[in-house]
This record gives sequence, C-alpha cells and structure tokens, in this order.
Amino acid sequence: MLTLRPYQTRVVNDIGDRNVVVKMPTGSGKTLVAAECVRLALLRPGNDQLRALFLAPTCDLVEQQARALRDWCTDLRVAEFKGGAAVPNVDSFDVLVSTPDAFRRLQCERSAFGWNRFGIAVFDEVHHVLKDHPYRKLANGLRAARAHSSGPQVLGLSASLTYAVGETAVQRALVGLTRDLGLEEMLCVGDDELRAGGYEPPHGEVELAHPLTLPEGVVPAEERRPHEMHKTFFGRVRRDEATPFAMKLHTVVRALEVQAGEFTSYTSPLDKPSLSAWEKYAYQLAKQRSLAAHESFFRHLENWYVALRLLVTSWEEQEELVLHWLCCQKAFDVELSATLSTSATAAAAMAEMRDRLADVASQSKVACLKAQLLEWARSKDTEIRAIVFVQQRITAHVLANWISADPDLRAAGLRADYVAARDATITPRLKVTPGQATDCMSRFRCGELNVLLATSVIEEGFDVPKANVVISFDPLKDSVELAQRFGRARQAERRIVAMDERRDRPIARLEQVRREQDLLIERFEPEAAAYDDAAERAKQTQREGLARQLLIRHSAGDNDRGHVQLLNEYVKKTKAATTEDCRKHSLGFIYTWTYTSPLRELRAEGRAATKKAAKAKCAANLLTKLANAGSSAAGPSAASPHAA
Repeated sequence: MLTLRPYQTRVVNDIGDRNVVVKMPTGSGKTLVAAECVRLALLRPGNDQLRALFLAPTCDLVEQQARALRDWCTDLRVAEFKGGAAVPNVDSFDVLVSTPDAFRRLQCERSAFGWNRFGIAVFDEVHHVLKDHPYRKLANGLRAARAHSSGPQVLGLSASLTYAVGETAVQRALVGLTRDLGLEEMLCVGDDELRAGGYEPPHGEVELAHPLTLPEGVVPAEERRPHEMHKTFFGRVRRDEATPFAMKLHTVVRALEVQAGEFTSYTSPLDKPSLSAWEKYAYQLAKQRSLAAHESFFRHLENWYVALRLLVTSWEEQEELVLHWLCCQKAFDVELSATLSTSATAAAAMAEMRDRLADVASQSKVACLKAQLLEWARSKDTEIRAIVFVQQRITAHVLANWISADPDLRAAGLRADYVAARDATITPRLKVTPGQATDCMSRFRCGELNVLLATSVIEEGFDVPKANVVISFDPLKDSVELAQRFGRARQAERRIVAMDERRDRPIARLEQVRREQDLLIERFEPEAAAYDDAAERAKQTQREGLARQLLIRHSAGDNDRGHVQLLNEYVKKTKAATTEDCRKHSLGFIYTWTYTSPLRELRAEGRAATKKAAKAKCAANLLTKLANAGSSAAGPSAASPHAA
C-alpha cells in the first residue's frame, strides 16, 4: 500500500489551501504529494460541488498521472482528456487529468469547464509556465477569472523551476512564475530531509566521459549561431573551409543532383534554409507517377540529403553518426553507387566515405558510448536497463539501429529501440506513430528492451524504477535537463554519465544552479513579487496604443499583406498570448482565434470552405474586434479587463 514519506507529509501540511509551487527531485514522490492535496481540497467544506484539475504537458504523462491518482484517490472518479478524445461529461468525474492545450480549447468551447468549477488546479512540470506555452496561456486566463471571482487553489510541481542560469536570471524567472500563478509560497525539500525520509538524491554522481577527439577543422564554437547554420555551412563549402568529410559528402550530394536532372527538371533545394525541406523534395519526387521508374534513385537521394542535414546540424562534428545512417539505409551498396558513374570525383568521395567507417577512431563519441554500455553490461550482476538521451530524433533512430546491428553489443545481450514524441517526423519516410512510442516504452518497462534511446519527450514523468544507467549523449543545455534526465536512474547501484558538456555550461555549473535555486526558494518572498495588475495594464495600454496603426490600416481596407499577417504583427507588437483552433463542419472549416492580454480576452471565428480561407476570415473578424475594443480604451469600460 502507498504511504506518504515524512517529507511528503510535511510538504502537504505546509501547502494547506494556499497557492504553492513545490520543487522536489525526480522520483521523490511529487505526484503523491499532489494526489493527497487533490484529495484534501475536494474534502474541504464548500468544495463538495467542485472538481479538481490536474494538468500534464504530454499525452503519455496524462495517462501515467491518471493511474497514480486512481491508486491514491480510490474514492474519486478520475477522467483523462487530450487532443482528439471525446469531451467528458462534467458530472462524470471528480478529477480531470488533461494536457494544457486540450483543456484550453475545452474552456473556449464549453462554459461548464470554467475556472469557477474547480477547487484545485495542479500544474505538473510547472517550469513550462513561460513565454507562449499553453501553461502560460492558462495561467493568464486563470488570473483574469480571479479578477471577477475567486479561482481554484494552484499547486505547481517540478524538479527544477526554471531553465535560467545565473542568480539574476533565476530570480527573475521565480518572480515571473509567482506573478503568473498568484503564488503565496515556494517550497523545496533539502537533501538531508530527503535522505532521512528514505530517498537518495542523484546529485554529485555524474561521470564525464569526453570523447578524446573531434574531426579536425569543425565549425569553431564562437561561430556557431543556430539561426545562421545554413549560411555558415555553405559559406565554408564555397571557401573550401569545411572539414574534408563535409566536402566529400557535399560532392556526392551535388553529383546525385546532376543525375536527378537527367530524369526530370530538377532544381536543387539546398538553397533553402529549412534543412528538412531538402529530403522532403526528394521524397515528393519519389512519389510522382511520372517518375515511378526512378523511385529507388530519389529514395537514395533522400537518404543522402538526410545525411547532409545531420552533418550540418552537428556543426560538422557527427561524422560517425552520418556514416551509420548511410550504412543502415544501404546507401553504400555497389548497385546504387553506379548512379555516380558519370562523376569520378563523386564516386571516389563515396568510396572514401564507405572505407572510413572501418577506420573510425576508437575514441569517437559513438565508440565511447559503446564502451560505456559494454562495461556495465559485462560487469554487473543486475541486468542493465539504460536510457540514452539525445537532442535529435534522427540521432535516436541511428543509435538504436547501430546498437541492434553491432555484433559486440548484441553478444552482450543489449536490445535497443528508440522513442520520440508521438506523431514525430524523423524523415519524410520515417515517422513515430503513437502506437510505436507507447509500445516501445512498454517493452522497456517490462525488460524486453534494455536500452532506450530517447529525446526529451520522456524526460518528464517517465517512470521506470528498474532503470540503472542514464547517459546523456549530447551536452546538457540547462539545470532542467540535468534534474529531469539523471533523475530517471532509480536503482541504488546506478550509473549517470554525460558524454560531453557545453563549455559555457559545464556539469559543475548546472549543479551549482540547482543549489542556487534551492537557496533562492528558501528566502523567496512571494509578496514582494506579487502581480501588479495596474502596472501591467498600463504597460499593455502603451503597447496596444503603439500597435494601433495596424488596426487602422485594417479598418481602412489595407489587405496588401493579408489579415493573418497583419494580426500576427499586432500580436507580436503587443506581446499578447493567442490560441488557434480549427475544426471541420458540414460546409467546410471553422477557425477560432483567441487573443489574451492583461487588458482583454477576445475570441473570433471564421467559417469557409477551406482552412486557409476560414483562417483569413477569422483574422479579419478578430482585428475588427480589437479595433472596436481599442477605440473605447479611454472610456470607463477599459478598467474592466478581459471583456469577451
């Protein structure tokens, strides 16, 4: 039977009926704390007609947290809601577990799900309350509802409250979180209290396993600006400054494009800054009936475009991953290599790349990962259950296939697969279906798989108590990743490995950020950071006043740039939050657009035969509403926020 640990009981008592955010390590029982708070909130006098809302950022987490609530709150009815699901009857549940996006759309369409119907709202992984995340939009709506009546109690949970690094930035993030959620307190549990309660924090155990060498001449760190990735790479190619491997890969791709020109009128997509557009172009040509005789060639070209994208996005570092991708796609087959017979230079480049795979340095990052997995698999009595985190989906796919094919790893009993977000696209031909993602995680839980390659999709809430190895293949970006990823290793005998680290954010610095957060939370005074509604409204009035020229142009019939573009410009200038939704109806589409700011919340619809036309009509209607609302801003009604 489940019971609360001493520190969990202390936290529940400290929360009471107040608006609180709780910071506790991954695996220490945050969900159990929330479940008990939900149970107590619905038992309070006056709350007998109210419901509880439990928000979780992903569909998988909705299912997992709903199970946890049912296990603890056995006398409460728990319903789940996410995109595409049937809307639950408000009288059929006591607790609704939902993704934030799905619940926000529900609120827009059904008055029965207004904030006044809930006695408590839990924000799981509360660090997402920032920028334009659906959590933040819900927080804005909740604050607006409180202006008219009392809202539900708010409880936020996370292992790390902010992505920020540096005391000033962390302090600013905590202030923003306090204002957005109307917090009265922030709580954290120290390491000593956790240990006394039977939980061992996974801090200070990170092993750093640097690969000893990188390809010579990769893009210097000081030149790496993500928004200029495309420009940087092709500039280096033109100046013959790219790595030898990159030059060979580029030569092969260009030769294949010449070959494509013999089959159809072909325009190279490499000038497009959206790198995924390259492979999509080849994929679409492979599907054309008129080019059916050359389908295998365009599939071949698609694979080489993917290889080039993978190299460019790694700043020319991941040569070995590129080679493994090409091998698993059979890109070096002799039969396919014949397509380069017209270019001796390209054929030689392909041959050199194929031969290079056998000579990859033993200290490359992939070789280092292999050594880590083999060492644990061969030296421990307990079966390995490892999670390897990567940044990109294609990296997860490539590494999972490599582990499955490597004879040494197979002989050691390693069985791997990868998981990414549901419906995620890896390449135009490779997609992750919801069923595949769920099946992969289930097989890992039961032990059919013992190595799981994963993107950040399972960082939050994915619970496998038997996990004993966690490896971060790519450098960690922030303290949230540090807390979420390495908290997945639950066994007493565990191994936590970082294959690399950022120069500007080494592991030691991220550990320091965690400690800084705890200190700031301990001495944080939410009253001093209380949301100044009058000041925010004054700022917003100024923003909307400066952006009013756009509304005047709309009223004057200026459609040169289109209503959608005009509305997007207005939203950007006013820093408001927006939500869009589109659904089919008998005569076409209904497009809904909601605008939320400290001054107002406005919602408009557009109906048309096509989605594009419905969106344009909706944008025009919302611009008109904004213009009418703004024209009366100087009057007495302006003091009443969020006029619908």
